Amino acid sequence: EPLMEVMSPGSKNLQTYSINRMLVNVYREFSAAAKRGLLPCIGVDELSVQFPNLSEAIIRKKLKECAFLRRDGNGKQVWSMKRTFHIPSEGDLRKLAYPEHVCSYESMQAGLYRLKHLGITQLTLPASISSAMSQLPDEAIALAAASHIERELQITPWNLSSNFVACTNQDRENIERLEITGVGDPSGRGLGFSYVRAAPKASVSSAMVKKKAAANRGGSTVTGTDADLRRLSMEAAREVLLKFNVPEEMIAKQTRWHRIAMIRKLSSEQAASGVQ
Repeated sequence: EPLMEVMSPGSKNLQTYSINRMLVNVYREFSAAAKRGLLPCIGVDELSVQFPNLSEAIIRKKLKECAFLRRDGNGKQVWSMKRTFHIPSEGDLRKLAYPEHVCSYESMQAGLYRLKHLGITQLTLPASISSAMSQLPDEAIALAAASHIERELQITPWNLSSNFVACTNQDRENIERLEITGVGDPSGRGLGFSYVRAAPKASVSSAMVKKKAAANRGGSTVTGTDADLRRLSMEAAREVLLKFNVPEEMIAKQTRWHRIAMIRKLSSEQAASGVQ
């Protein structure tokens, strides 16, 4: 079980860690150069390559306290340590970047690499795709692709660890639950636990509000229910289509996502015509 959250891409924790990691690197470079009797300095380009997620403005702001910019004999810009600056001890440097923080960062990097390998480069959080899915056309291929992306975003290290920490630290007034079994199980065979957040059960009053709102906009819920179409099984989708008087022979030839696309279309048409 995770004892701390994995850093999330673009988060404040990631920026703080990157800054501290950069400072540790600079201080150690200064210390190594001083021990060799050389002028403590480090190249501007070198820092940009090692810490690409830190802007030049942030690097300047953090390093101006201990160094100043100058050009070396080759005309290359370098940060040279100020004579009045005292390099922190090794013990103090280790407090800037604990091993747990390094593991959290590396876990995030592994998650990003997996998403990139799958072709997911613009999205990092499940919430970011929810609004996009509502704008997709009622096509099985588009729905299937969006559902796959959503699933991959749900099982990222930062999302799973955040879900677990949030659920174990919550108060009784705001209870959230985890699925325990399912796509988040790292073993893939039911030998682990899924920390994907379970969908909350809506109250009767809120369900009615959602139903009316979906009917007004031709949303993605089935008329007369508050079901999320993306969670319908093959058999459940078949039963819904039968209620819409779709022939059994036609249903049998369709995949799950084709069935869901047809349900969305029929439900939207029914809602638009005022049928409840």
